[in-house]
Amino acid sequence: MSSPSIVTLAKYYNNLKLTVGEAMQTQSAAQVARSLQGAVTIKFCEYWGAKYEDPTLHAGTWGGARNVVFSDEDQLVVEVRCSLDACISAC
Repeated sequence: MSSPSIVTLAKYYNNLKLTVGEAMQTQSAAQVARSLQGAVTIKFCEYWGAKYEDPTLHAGTWGGARNVVFSDEDQLVVEVRCSLDACISAC
């Protein structure tokens, strides 16, 4: 089985963030996380719900990991792969 491409993973992750943000407008974080069968955490839902309401939330350059060991591309792959693995194992 071949690994999905970076572009595919990025599209999935962006779609996931948007879906969670939209769902948070009418449901609680716990309900959204439960509906995604453990693929995301409640904190993930809370953050992307707030970001959906206010796109300027954390828009600056401050913050983030201080000792990043991955390139931006590799970091995205790791994050999305972990989410996918969690989703697959929950099914």
